[in-house]
Amino acid sequence: LEVVDVPRPAPGPGEVLVWVRAAGINPGEAKIRKGVMHERFPATFPSGQGSDLAGTVEDVGTGVDAFSPGDPVVGFSNRRSSQPELAVAQSGALLDRRQAREQRREHRAVEGEDAGDRDTRGNAHVSCLPGLASRPSPV
Repeated sequence: LEVVDVPRPAPGPGEVLVWVRAAGINPGEAKIRKGVMHERFPATFPSGQGSDLAGTVEDVGTGVDAFSPGDPVVGFSNRRSSQPELAVAQSGALLDRRQAREQRREHRAVEGEDAGDRDTRGNAHVSCLPGLASRPSPV
């Protein structure tokens, strides 16, 4: 892995630019880099890493009405790029703080295999919520 400076991303239609305050790495990331999961997640290089993120909305693309700059969000990026300071995600892949907390309550009410299936999606993101207090953007 190598850390490099990249141009500031811009959200396209239906996308949200997120100032990332917390990001996660799933065990599958190393497998993706090695090409083990090439059929489902082709690795092209140079490449970002990570999908799970929590942060604050910096900007929104056209057609995004659910979020505004300053909104705290949790979710994921299908671009495998949740590690940079700024990341782009589809607006439908993000939840605001209220939605995430409600999902967490629903998760606690589910038992058995369904609860395990929702673990990464619910627990990992919601555990980042306390760190989303307001502070100035770095850009």
